[in-house]
Amino acid sequence: MTGADLRAAMAGLVVVAVGLFGEVGWPLIYLGAGLLMTVVTVSVSADKQFEIRFFEVLWWTVIGWALLAALVASGGALASKTTLASWGGLCVIWAVVARAGSRGRRLVSVFLVSGAVVVGAMAAASVFGAPRLITNHNLSVALIVAASPLASDIFRRPWLGRAAVALMLIPVLVTGSRAGALAVLVVAISLWPPGRSRRWGVAVGGVGAIAAITWRVISQPESLAWHRWQIWGAVVESIGDRPWWGIGAAGMADAMGPYRIEHAAEVGRWGHVIGGAESMPLGLAARVGLPGLILAFAALVVWGYRSRRPAPATTATLAAMITMGLFHDFWSEPAVLWWWAAVLGLATLRRPESAGCHHGGPDFTRWSVALAAGGITAWALVQPAWAQWLWWHSEPSAGAVVTAVRSEPWFSQPMEWRVENLLAESRWTWAQASEALEWSRRNLEVQPGSARAWSRHGRVNARIVGEFGAWPATVERARRAFARATALEPRLPWHPYSQALMERSLGNLERALSLASHSVELEPAFVRGRLLVSRLELDRGHLHAARRALDRGLDSRDAGEPRAWTAYHRDLIRCPERQILALKRELE
Repeated sequence: MTGADLRAAMAGLVVVAVGLFGEVGWPLIYLGAGLLMTVVTVSVSADKQFEIRFFEVLWWTVIGWALLAALVASGGALASKTTLASWGGLCVIWAVVARAGSRGRRLVSVFLVSGAVVVGAMAAASVFGAPRLITNHNLSVALIVAASPLASDIFRRPWLGRAAVALMLIPVLVTGSRAGALAVLVVAISLWPPGRSRRWGVAVGGVGAIAAITWRVISQPESLAWHRWQIWGAVVESIGDRPWWGIGAAGMADAMGPYRIEHAAEVGRWGHVIGGAESMPLGLAARVGLPGLILAFAALVVWGYRSRRPAPATTATLAAMITMGLFHDFWSEPAVLWWWAAVLGLATLRRPESAGCHHGGPDFTRWSVALAAGGITAWALVQPAWAQWLWWHSEPSAGAVVTAVRSEPWFSQPMEWRVENLLAESRWTWAQASEALEWSRRNLEVQPGSARAWSRHGRVNARIVGEFGAWPATVERARRAFARATALEPRLPWHPYSQALMERSLGNLERALSLASHSVELEPAFVRGRLLVSRLELDRGHLHAARRALDRGLDSRDAGEPRAWTAYHRDLIRCPERQILALKRELE
């Protein structure tokens, strides 16, 4: 086995391991995958026969632009780091699979087809109550439809290959994925031999796909199916607001705060945050702006122009991937990105390397570059996974927080846990206040675009004001933090509500009432907001307004469960019973 084949085999193992077990074994699987990817990256960088192609240069330019976008957008540092690392892994996997020989390519094909069979079997079994390897059926479908057409190349007899593809695609229909049903249809059209039977097959398949989609919508309705147009509209709006740099490579859930979708008929009006663009072209444009999207499209065009005339299996695979990518956003899913990268590598024309590339410079230079590239890969993939593994497999404590943050200074989850843990204490000492302030400040440094981070920093300062005194600098820090959180998430009630509590403690009743009233305007079912309005009206001596606010809060609490019972809805109607009893006694 040549070095190129060995690299391709290692990349194939990484792809299948992350695709099959990345969700159940994360972050341990990503730790091992990161180590293997580091080895592959070092090997590629040190290979003087490795020639970079033009479309790969364009792809790396997209990642460079995404890095600039992440710096401009100032999103979550760790989220940007891991996202860009997964995009870089996509390029590496694509490149090493494309340069493998026939033996290496066949190994990768067997890995992918075998993995698709396992994913399909587990997805089908989950319908009957068996545990899932992958919680989201759309991720399973994305893996299956990309790898299934490869089975037609493994079997020598055409009818046997098509039968294998048909069997592998059955679990896609069982999951009820609408985009998956369309992907099955385009795979069938691409692989079906031309003639009258193909026309009949297309007609029957179209009717079957429509029936499957109709059954899925009727039997298992979900809000996303009905609000996809609104999501696309909100994403387009965000692209229009930031066409050059986008929102950065970090998670969309934080950056898309101003573009939440309204559910007027639900208990929570603004409970649906846009965590994904539901379309890969829109998702890329939202993250890196229109220049990044244009560069990526140019890379695909150049790749298609330089590749050979596609075989039916290649056409089927690309059509299925395009179908899934039009209706789902996989840019934050390394399992899908790396799987698809391996498939695209198999579809890339393998040509002999040019003679000029055999002079790769001095060994010292090549190995310096190789070690630097390997170090960057380990820093981007291994270090976060190691810190997450340490945190998840230790008893949460102040010492565990320090250990995890030392392992990955951009890891915000331990910081958030420690601050929330301190905020839950009934009384603070000066040492606890100082620790909470320090962790909330460090959390802001790594998540400057997170509304929750700003709100948490504001709550810490407000707690210090309430327990230790209203120093002007502390009050100003709290107000500035709450204002920033409200600007990042203008449709959520928690931020003005938290500031209203602090203003009431300072004796600013009018300002507190304005903020509390604004919070219930945003979410009319916000029970704690109604109780605060009632308390402020009572403090001002307006008994009728206080009773009205209390009654509306009780009506919201007793309204019953919404159709989609989520943490957002539970937080809206959550309220301390003692506050209600105290208000009732004072209003009698």
